[in-house]
Amino acid sequence: MAFVSGVLSNGISVGIDPNPHSHGVSVRLVIRNGSRHDGVSGSTHFLEHCMSQARTASGNVADDLERLCVSSGFYTSKERVLIEADCVAEDFQDVLQLISTAVLDPAFDDESFEREQSRILHEELESRTNFPLLAPLQKRLYGSHLFANTILGLRSDIEAMTPGALRDHHRANVVGERIGIVVSGPVDPAQVMVQLEALLRNLPRGTAAPATTQPICNSVHLSHHKVQDTQELSFYVQDTEAAPDDRMACIAFTELLKKELDRQLCARALNYSGSYAAYVPYSDFGFYEICITAPPANAPDISRLISSTLDDPERWLTSANLDGLKRRWKLQDAFQVSDPRQRVRLMATEYELTGKIIDWHTIDAGYADLSLEQVREAAHRFDIDNAARLSIGPVAQANSAAPETQLSQQFDLV
Repeated sequence: MAFVSGVLSNGISVGIDPNPHSHGVSVRLVIRNGSRHDGVSGSTHFLEHCMSQARTASGNVADDLERLCVSSGFYTSKERVLIEADCVAEDFQDVLQLISTAVLDPAFDDESFEREQSRILHEELESRTNFPLLAPLQKRLYGSHLFANTILGLRSDIEAMTPGALRDHHRANVVGERIGIVVSGPVDPAQVMVQLEALLRNLPRGTAAPATTQPICNSVHLSHHKVQDTQELSFYVQDTEAAPDDRMACIAFTELLKKELDRQLCARALNYSGSYAAYVPYSDFGFYEICITAPPANAPDISRLISSTLDDPERWLTSANLDGLKRRWKLQDAFQVSDPRQRVRLMATEYELTGKIIDWHTIDAGYADLSLEQVREAAHRFDIDNAARLSIGPVAQANSAAPETQLSQQFDLV
């Protein structure tokens, strides 16, 4: 059977991938409403907790899914809420019932609300303790824009949250026009469509999430002095030109950049662990990110190495290197092609970014047509001179780096 896509009567988008080579079924439900859409910071994440605790005959949805699935979970990001479940075929109908219960009837009772509020406050404290620069960095990057909200929200907003406010948030944002469901496994698409229609028909259609103003990434320079033996250098560059359709070229660029940086770091013995480089896409923009950890004495050389590598991308962005990357991707496909988890991951991410339900194979095959010119264009959009820079460690970058890479400002991060 071929891939089937469709729309339920209330606007929910559905993609069903009949996968007879798998004995398991993977389900992903995506709500295109994340922390960037919060009127009150933390509302979507708090609602996600209440959805996971929706009441069932034997307890709650999260516990029942854990019992039935090899893996399951509820997650919030800046763009969406994700419910995932991977089960055997005979439990598939029960799993769909549980997911629909979470979406339709979150736990807003006082006992559940107070327990989850306490858990989220602990989560916020742990996050702020373990990642003290996250909130200040995002605030500097985005200012008053809602994208500056951390996913967990401000502590004051979490403490002031009420069950009534969450009910209103659920009513306004968990609606058919914002939901996509993708399924992969040995299933009958027609039967799945009928079952989803029966389970979710009472969910209102609503409207798509409103567009938000594209945030602007300024040249933010933060330095945090921390008692440790290594220096962490991170660079963030916003790409305001790339639409989601262009992200394959951006991903290829960062993978090839990482390979080149790792080669030079090893050749010069500047660190052991190599580099981290990635492209993080959102629905209307994306971020290039580079992070390298090294002995403090090597920080200036690493900053210069990154700049010189990006100044001359044609030297290492070659046809041979791109062909090698495509070959590696093809090899990965050979071992993942039957995995329903991989298939739904691709389809769920596509829906999150574009609102479109597309066959996983169409998405996955996109790398084959990727040209060197597209990758080089992605490289030229990486403006290291306007990167947001973050330094964590015992040495102040401003005192150790070359003038063109030094941190120009110090901020009180308490």
